[in-house]
Amino acid sequence: MRWRAALFVGITSFGCITFGISPWAHSKPPAETSRTTPSESPKESSKESGPKEPRAPRLPSYYGQIGISDKQRLDLQNVQVSYEARLEKLRNELKALVRERDEKLENLLTDGQKLRLQELRSAAKEKRQKRAAAQK
Repeated sequence: MRWRAALFVGITSFGCITFGISPWAHSKPPAETSRTTPSESPKESSKESGPKEPRAPRLPSYYGQIGISDKQRLDLQNVQVSYEARLEKLRNELKALVRERDEKLENLLTDGQKLRLQELRSAAKEKRQKRAAAQK
């Protein structure tokens, strides 16, 4: 049974390489075009660019696939921009509310429970850091 799976993966990989098809090709939105010149590396341009211009917000999921006109695109982006300040304010309020709740929850714990909770959080943080380092 293992050889069948290996054969399938091999054939699929060969097809992807041969025909230039990547199973991940459509899973991510296309990257924005770079403003660098061909002789300039991306790192060099980011050092010289200074403060970045605010980018237009991305379209919501699937909007780019339904034939949006340029005028509609601008109108959609204007609506998104008009709501962004309110959304950011609500995000900050939510963070503060969660922080307040967590403080009240921790105040109900004994000193030993608080210590154990801190140990568990530290272990989880180290595990995340190791996993992130392994992915790089």
